[in-house]
Amino acid sequence: MQILFFVISMLLLLAAMTYAKMESYKSVVLFRNQLESYSDVSKNRFDERFYDALYEETSMDSKQGGTKANSGEGFAFIGLTPLLTESPEGEENRNFSKKLLKEIIPVLYEDQSFYQQMVSKRPSFANDLVEELTKALQHSIKNRGKPPKKIEEIANIEFEDPLLAEGWYKMLKGFMAPRGEKTELQEEYPSIIDYLTLRGDGKIRLYLAPRPLLYVLFGESGTADEAAALRMELYNDVKSDRVKPEQATKTFEEAFQTRLRSDIPPGKIDFSVSKTNPKRTPRVRFL
Repeated sequence: MQILFFVISMLLLLAAMTYAKMESYKSVVLFRNQLESYSDVSKNRFDERFYDALYEETSMDSKQGGTKANSGEGFAFIGLTPLLTESPEGEENRNFSKKLLKEIIPVLYEDQSFYQQMVSKRPSFANDLVEELTKALQHSIKNRGKPPKKIEEIANIEFEDPLLAEGWYKMLKGFMAPRGEKTELQEEYPSIIDYLTLRGDGKIRLYLAPRPLLYVLFGESGTADEAAALRMELYNDVKSDRVKPEQATKTFEEAFQTRLRSDIPPGKIDFSVSKTNPKRTPRVRFL
């Protein structure tokens, strides 16, 4: 009986060990498959955006005699250049860029679980992050002795606050599935990099600004949609030479200058219209 009991005990032990090994193997395989799938999605999205952007740039150059139609003073994205200095002379531009950045963050990420978790822990997350980013950028310049030249370089900025650093990393990374495909591995959301630039003094070119930034500048969706629709009409008119860029610019400015939020300084918005397609492909990011 003792031998039989011993044999049964050993068989049960071996069965338990085998089951545990199988479960562990299944977990490893599942994780590996998810990782490979995520990597493929990320790579496909990068390849797609790279070649689309390359085609867009090549087409634009060839159609416009080798020059890009960017005749405006402002830029389509939120300027970080004003955040790189502490000079009193740049305070107005610095405050404007910080204001836009603080307001576009919830517009882009408020529906994402990671952002909701951040806000639950830090209700003033967006405000604190922008202030921390400003300090980190200025501190980085002091250490390196020079400011960043490419917007992608801000991915290396170090935050002192771990929670803000985690949120900033997730916003930098972003995730977009390939066109026509859906993935349950991760929620789709854009990289904050797609809305930032290191060029200019913070002035926004409304004609080229992405839709979320239009919403921030106007404060409501209806006007943002109208602006997006009108600029496409003006683009088609200018592209076909039915209307001169100067006249299209005047039309665009007259239609929306007084409809900007009252706290948006008029001098910070550029209404210039050109032959650049305002519905162009997003910029390529190496993140």
